[in-house]
Amino acid sequence: MGQNNGWANPGPWVLESVAVLTGCAGFVFAGLVPPSTVPLLAGVLFACVLPQLIGGLIALRKGDIVLGTISG
Repeated sequence: MGQNNGWANPGPWVLESVAVLTGCAGFVFAGLVPPSTVPLLAGVLFACVLPQLIGGLIALRKGDIVLGTISG
């Protein structure tokens, strides 16, 4: 058997959470969503911070500096 380092590629996970964060913030700042939905979007933004942080740490541990910097 080959060497198993135990870390998966966090790229799709990190990029998806960055896209959701950017999209939600853009919709709020552009006024495309009513102000009553801001608490819901705050929950979505808070839920996207965790995968972004963990994925960035995994990417940096694997030596992928660019992906780690995008997620940081």
